[in-house]
Amino acid sequence: MNSAQRDDEATQLHDAWLAGYEAAIADAVQIVDGLGGPAFSNLSAPVLVRLKSRFLQVSADSASRAA
Repeated sequence: MNSAQRDDEATQLHDAWLAGYEAAIADAVQIVDGLGGPAFSNLSAPVLVRLKSRFLQVSADSASRAA
């Protein structure tokens, strides 16, 4: 295996890992949305809103690093 093949394989592994990471963050946001309901009108609302905003921030950070 030459270095070009290793680099290509490493890139593919990184891309697969990144896709899985982003999918997990998207799933987490959907779970938080499901827990809080449409209006987040329960006692856990502040925690859920903070959790959702943190997930979205992590998602944006990973997208900016990937670019």
